Amino acid sequence: MRKWGDWELVDKPQFMLVNKAHSYDIAMSEASSSAQILDWIFQLHQKRWMTPESVHDLLSAFTDILDPQANFCSMGIERNGNAERLTQQYWDNPDPFGFAADEAGL
Repeated sequence: MRKWGDWELVDKPQFMLVNKAHSYDIAMSEASSSAQILDWIFQLHQKRWMTPESVHDLLSAFTDILDPQANFCSMGIERNGNAERLTQQYWDNPDPFGFAADEAGL
């Protein structure tokens, strides 16, 4: 899955999380530290158009793509995750555990 509510992961010209409903883009290269990820979350939370559901969808996208708990701030320790590498891995295999097939009854 590469879509979370109004948020969608696209790969041109670079990996971006795009909210087409509100013409808002996040370059995944700008989510390379826990501070940058938090900055995006809090910056967007202040937008009038961001509903609680849209915030949840953004958090779900960051979780699915970057796995921040494991790659950026495990046990409260700042880690230097590689957002571009993690995004490429997700792009290549968005469902590594086969959950989409389970949900489809396959």
